Amino acid sequence: MYCFTCARKEIISSKKERIIILSTLDLNEAESIGDTIAIISNGKLISQGNFEFLQKSFGEGNIIDIEYELKRV
Repeated sequence: MYCFTCARKEIISSKKERIIILSTLDLNEAESIGDTIAIISNGKLISQGNFEFLQKSFGEGNIIDIEYELKRV
């Protein structure tokens, strides 16, 4: 069984004097674990910095509109 809380504790306790690369879609998770956050899109580095820097650069939040058409099979 996977315990995310256990994994988070292990990552935080192991990160001193190390570089740990973690991929996540949750910026709050990245903030709680990482000192520096990098945003990568299509294989290119878009921005990097701490949570406060990124929040000031990109705003409080972004809204993504997704449109789809439901097709019956």
